[in-house]
Amino acid sequence: MCASAGLQLNPVSYVVVPVIGAVICAYLLSQLDSNAIALGVSWLVLGVVVLALITHGFKAAPPGDDGHGEGNGRGRRLTLAS
Repeated sequence: MCASAGLQLNPVSYVVVPVIGAVICAYLLSQLDSNAIALGVSWLVLGVVVLALITHGFKAAPPGDDGHGEGNGRGRRLTLAS
């Protein structure tokens, strides 16, 4: 359902809870060792590079993404081959 149909969105569910979650995540991240942060950032960069490769520079949708939510159920594998 959408908000434009006269449905009131609960601000606690859509604002307060995510803000609390973000604060908790920020606190936990601030407590990490510098080696853990470096490894995490490296893993993130590697993931973005792989995604760029399999989507041909972000010009195509990733395999298995049919644009209709949580996958298409076909179990397609990600490959770097074109």
